[in-house]
Amino acid sequence: MKAIPFNRAQTATLRGFDRIAAALSLILLISVYYLLLNLKIFGHDEVHYYHDFTFKLKEEGRWINFLLHHWLRQVPLAIHAVLFVCGSWLVLFRIAKNLTRDIGYSVVIASVLLLSPPYIQQSLWPATLLPTTLALLALSWLADKGVSHKVIYPLGGVLLFGMMQNCYFLLPLFFLRRKELEHKDIDKPGSYLFSHLFYWISGAIAGALFSSVAVFIATGQVGIVPAEWRHAAPVHDLKSLARNILYVIESFKKQAFQLWKNGSGNSPFYISGLILLCAFRLQFWRSDFSRIIILLAVGAAFFAFSVPLAPVIQTRSLIALSVAMLIVLLVSNQPSLRIHWLSIILLLWTGWNLSIDGRSYLSEHKTRTESVMRKMQTVLPDHPSNYETVAIFGQMDKRYREAQIFNSPPYTRSIVFASGAKDYWDCRTSSKECDVLAHKFNLASRSINQAIEFIGTSDNVAVILLGGGAVRYKPTDASSPR
Repeated sequence: MKAIPFNRAQTATLRGFDRIAAALSLILLISVYYLLLNLKIFGHDEVHYYHDFTFKLKEEGRWINFLLHHWLRQVPLAIHAVLFVCGSWLVLFRIAKNLTRDIGYSVVIASVLLLSPPYIQQSLWPATLLPTTLALLALSWLADKGVSHKVIYPLGGVLLFGMMQNCYFLLPLFFLRRKELEHKDIDKPGSYLFSHLFYWISGAIAGALFSSVAVFIATGQVGIVPAEWRHAAPVHDLKSLARNILYVIESFKKQAFQLWKNGSGNSPFYISGLILLCAFRLQFWRSDFSRIIILLAVGAAFFAFSVPLAPVIQTRSLIALSVAMLIVLLVSNQPSLRIHWLSIILLLWTGWNLSIDGRSYLSEHKTRTESVMRKMQTVLPDHPSNYETVAIFGQMDKRYREAQIFNSPPYTRSIVFASGAKDYWDCRTSSKECDVLAHKFNLASRSINQAIEFIGTSDNVAVILLGGGAVRYKPTDASSPR
């Protein structure tokens, strides 16, 4: 069945419908992300909570973030949040506009994509993501100007692997409307796709190598060593390779299903609408085939890249998967009125579901972290900013609901600094300073029945002890200054 071009009346109706849909999608977007402006505590290892970012350079290879660390800390996190949301939306709008050539439709697509769980969760690290967002904007602009993928991929690899490497896998989406993908040039898509795949993989390798060299030059460390919490399992032989592949496949299925559930709500009416949309799009399968291959590759790329180490795969890292899934399932660039309208209805439905999930996620983060901060501020006789340092000892008993946050060194650090403290000593790991304090207040043999207690001050260092069944502090001879 051949699509009938829009007449003048249809075009006017379509534009009106698109404008209403665009406005609704932006309302959904704002209804979620305005919560960032009211957050007091962002991601646990955001740049503002660390004076030195060398550990991220060693663990992640983020050499650009390392170089920009001081500058990023000078900008308030609320401003970073606005820049992240606006910049990310522009990147997604460029991708959608490049594919559909329809402004109203592209506004809806970009807004819904930005509501996906990976973006919502990543928004808690807006300062960390700002360099990546600016790099993606620049690369998308270069792609729109006709710069070859043979340049974009290596350049993007070197830049993005020095920032947030998971965003590198979005780059093929900048080329979805290139003429080589059209069915008119049916003999070309194969070679064009192979060229993209080759330079895309080459760009990732170049980026990883460049980051490793940067780590060695800056720290003397050979290679990038993932943090312990990632539970990396390097491949050593065929058995470990098979183990990692199975783990990655299971992670892919689990994460893809969860993203589907978040967007659709498993509604039978939603599923029926999606089946109908797919049936309408079957007539255009020849022109869509190459783009679908690219989108599937984008969705699977992060998982394929994870096979050598099989680290913990978190939802917030899966931006490429969420974007690719939504575009494959819900977006079409074909001149069919019924496809266009059904696509927008399903996109708005998805956006509604995702907005509910996103508001819940950010609200829960705000409630949990700020309740812990209030508890810490309440136990101190003075405001945290009036002390030179806040030192925390012990482990909180797990029966207290705040224990999960208080017993996590990175989370506690973010809360202490967000409360206004000038410095923080985490005395759950021994240091010379902590040993001195422990000896002065006899913490090696001291215990408390409550969850948290202010012990006293020494040289304007406020000492807090966590307890309620906690393990007491044990000084070590191998301590060193923090």
